[in-house]
Amino acid sequence: MITASDGIDGIAVFLKEQIDLILLDILLPKMDGYAVCELIRKESEVPIIMISALGREEDQIKGFEMQIDDYIPKPISLPIMIKKIEAVLRRYEGVDITKDHELKYREIILIVGNYQVKIGKKLIDLTQKEYEILKELIENQGCVITRESF
Repeated sequence: MITASDGIDGIAVFLKEQIDLILLDILLPKMDGYAVCELIRKESEVPIIMISALGREEDQIKGFEMQIDDYIPKPISLPIMIKKIEAVLRRYEGVDITKDHELKYREIILIVGNYQVKIGKKLIDLTQKEYEILKELIENQGCVITRESF
């Protein structure tokens, strides 16, 4: 988990790190959550859940118009927040194996057994070792993989 103390720090963290989901408060110092969301949406479709003491319908609608994935008014129920995060991540995350024997992770498509990877429209040939490493990483995302495992 990575945190930021204000909106400007939040943008800096977003640009520097690989972020899977953003919990974004609206009432942030230096730059409010709406401005942060607008900048992030220009760059990414990363899942965003807004949390805020602003529980009015207008505030929530504004967030959804900015393409957030969910809105949680304060006070926050921790069990509900966890379930909402899990639901959003289910829609965005995960490796999925297609019928064409490909492993997918975001925009990366590894063609199983073919030593090739597609990134966007670009097809890249891999060495056997590159293929094995990438396949292992995709199949075991979120886990620590050591050099000894190869």
